[in-house]
Amino acid sequence: MTQFVSHSAWYVYLLCFLAATGITAFLYFRNPSNKEVPKFWNISLQLCRFLSVLLLLLLLCDFFFKTIRRQNERPLLLVAIDNSASMLGAKDSAEVLSFVKNKLPQAFASLEETFELSVANFGSGFQNKSNTTFIEKASDFENLFQELETRYANRNVGAAILISDGIQNKGASPMLAAERAGYPIYCIAVGDTTEFRDLKISKISHNQITYLGNAFPVDVFVQASKLKGKQVVLKLMQEGKEKARSNISISGDQFSATIGFTLTAETTGINVYTAQLEVLEEEKNLLNNSREFVIEVQDKRQKILLLAQAPHPDVNALRESLLSNSAYELETKFSDEFSGNVKAYNLVLLHGATTAQKPLIEQCLTEGVPFWLVRPATQDVFPGLRLNATTARYNDVEPLINAGFGLFTLNTPLQKFLESCPAVKCAFGKHLLSNSASCLLYQKIGNVETTEPLFVFNESSGIKSACFLGDGLWKWKMRDFSEHASHALFNELVFATVHYLSVKNDKSQFRLRYPKLINENEPLELEAEVYNKSYEAIHSAEVSLVLRNSKNETFKYSFSSNGRFYQAALGALPADVYEFTATSKAGNDVLQKSGRLVVKEMVAEQQDVVANHRLLYQIASRSGGNLYAMSGLETLKNDLLNKKDIKTITYALSSLHRLIDWPMLFFVLLLTFGLEWGIRKRYLSI
Repeated sequence: MTQFVSHSAWYVYLLCFLAATGITAFLYFRNPSNKEVPKFWNISLQLCRFLSVLLLLLLLCDFFFKTIRRQNERPLLLVAIDNSASMLGAKDSAEVLSFVKNKLPQAFASLEETFELSVANFGSGFQNKSNTTFIEKASDFENLFQELETRYANRNVGAAILISDGIQNKGASPMLAAERAGYPIYCIAVGDTTEFRDLKISKISHNQITYLGNAFPVDVFVQASKLKGKQVVLKLMQEGKEKARSNISISGDQFSATIGFTLTAETTGINVYTAQLEVLEEEKNLLNNSREFVIEVQDKRQKILLLAQAPHPDVNALRESLLSNSAYELETKFSDEFSGNVKAYNLVLLHGATTAQKPLIEQCLTEGVPFWLVRPATQDVFPGLRLNATTARYNDVEPLINAGFGLFTLNTPLQKFLESCPAVKCAFGKHLLSNSASCLLYQKIGNVETTEPLFVFNESSGIKSACFLGDGLWKWKMRDFSEHASHALFNELVFATVHYLSVKNDKSQFRLRYPKLINENEPLELEAEVYNKSYEAIHSAEVSLVLRNSKNETFKYSFSSNGRFYQAALGALPADVYEFTATSKAGNDVLQKSGRLVVKEMVAEQQDVVANHRLLYQIASRSGGNLYAMSGLETLKNDLLNKKDIKTITYALSSLHRLIDWPMLFFVLLLTFGLEWGIRKRYLSI
């Protein structure tokens, strides 16, 4: 349907018509010079002039055509299938395969007339595809609901069907996400809920990093089901050698205990240990009797000095974060209490720095000690940054990630977290940055994305520094705990900053970056940089890698240059301990780097094989849905078809078109003016 809408009075269009008629009559009506023109061409001249003038006058009028188009959107039915290995771990595995491969597609065929279907798999991540293989190493319900909320926001979602055994071994509780979904979730429960005799290592608690010669604790959480009265032995092994053991007496049918050990860090680098429980004849699942854990042993700890101008929540947030990492030795003081030398520290962290702290910053620059300013009270204490402002005004700004930041890399979960962080207060004004400065985060004010810095890094004369301009960093830590029940992502941001600032620059001509520890389902990437003797980057070198596993099998890879550095994508490797040698060849110069990395086995799906239908029932009931067995698929289908509040939504889409927006108008005017000019040229020589 098309409507004519005008903001001009009706007589305006009448005046346009009369004006076009008058101009045409003045030129051609009873004009003696037009008698030489044949009648047909004379009428054509008048018509061309009338149309040309009328169209030009109408372009000056304020009117447009409004087109209204109605569009129906069928209700969307989301189907999420648990693609983890535990789905086939029970005795009904054949029935589960037949249900997913045969019965589900038949049911979907009868639902497609009413619903728009979207089928996806989930495991440790979300897979927007329907090829179910049941090979995922973990199940993350929290990530599933977050992805559904993000992908299908503002869509007409009628309901969701969740097909799972309810075994969740990654992510936080999905209850809150299920409640705020806004549509009912119907769960189809598979798997066996029968408990059997089992002995397992459910968790190992240990430090990620320790230091050479230090003693470090290891706590092994052991659980036993229906094995009352049994005696078992728990051993800690390293490369086939027994490091410690403990005898365990199982005192109940549902037994759990925490066995503590103390080990000594004997060798630097990545150390792989195995906690191993004695196997009993009565056990059904033997895969959860052993579990590996990895500890990185370093030579020394990083000493950090945290100076605060006054008590502040940001100070406590940073302090708790740094204390949670055993790689850092933290000393906290008020700024006016410190009178020592910063040379004794690897990093100085200043909160609320004023002009009184300028001598301290100059001392850091003189002694070559990196520093990090948080919420500086004056904007001219950080090298390479100055604020032009006439008044002390503040904006509430949200973080905006700089996609071109290259000093270090933030992983995807941390980037998503930063995009949702609450606003902090920043001084209003124009910030002037030096050429050596680089922004990790910009300021986003409301919906306006700016290039004003929020988190900036600088390096001058080899001294690294950073400055977080906002006030309210503690809010990010609270948001992390609110969304993920931990401070892991906030801590990761702090650790990445401290690591970049405190680590000395690599002066070698061949530099290699790689993760020392990675899970088997994560893609492995290595990055390399090659320099000549003048430390100028070389982008034409041949860089290769030879990887060796524990069976002494070798695999060869080549690096490719992306213009900034060399990169090798190895993909997801099997769980093992790998040693490698990387070689770069530029002309006659051959350089090598060797290292060791560990690909951890994902054992989450081996720990629990007893289905958790209670979790599925809670998800369904809190969202307004219901729980069904596989045999109840027909009942579920009828419930969906008979649910009255799942309806098709009709949208009215309107579009506005002005006369000047029509390209054809140009060609019409060109034709009328051109035709009039041609006729006059032919018959009137004008």
